[in-house]
Amino acid sequence: MSWFTRAFGYGLGVSVGRALFGDGRDGERRPEPREPIRQQTEAEIQAAEKRYDAEAKALEEADARSRA
Repeated sequence: MSWFTRAFGYGLGVSVGRALFGDGRDGERRPEPREPIRQQTEAEIQAAEKRYDAEAKALEEADARSRA
């Protein structure tokens, strides 16, 4: 391995990684926070659960038909 490969392959790569992402110490740059969780009413949650149950049942039936 040549000095050029070591210097620019590892040294430069490590430097760029630290510049972009920090080196893991507290107080360093951290990823941006994500969007807040969307608030739902109880009715919306129950409707989604019913929809998920219906989709799961349909998928199970289709899987059973394909196996038969």
